[in-house]
Amino acid sequence: MRDRQEPDSASSTVLRHRRHHQAGHGRKAKYLVSYDDDEKGDIVAAAGRVGLTPTGYIATAALAAARGTLPPVVSPLREVMAEVNQLRTSVARFGTNVNQAVMVLHSTGEAPPELAQAVRLCTRVTLRVDELVAQMRRRLG
Repeated sequence: MRDRQEPDSASSTVLRHRRHHQAGHGRKAKYLVSYDDDEKGDIVAAAGRVGLTPTGYIATAALAAARGTLPPVVSPLREVMAEVNQLRTSVARFGTNVNQAVMVLHSTGEAPPELAQAVRLCTRVTLRVDELVAQMRRRLG
């Protein structure tokens, strides 16, 4: 753990560098790998498909190759979870928009234009939920 003095601080407070705990925290060996832009794009896309960071994907794929096991693959469950998380974010935005619009409605007696935007967002999210449910039904048989 490193101690460091904050350079612009008027006080003499000592700040501690915090430790980061990550998967594989016991690993000591590091390798630097370089990719051209196309290769980097491929790595980023593949990592995204399997729900990993590019670094995590590279490590997992390299170990799988070294051990003769399967590399990370797209998991239908992972895909569905990613979509559900996106929908959750959209619903939270919708709730915030509606709350703000209702506050304006209560204070002025008139519906603000943001209310129409919130309804459009809700409609889009509802359609996406319907698409996701149909996709899940097709995959599950």
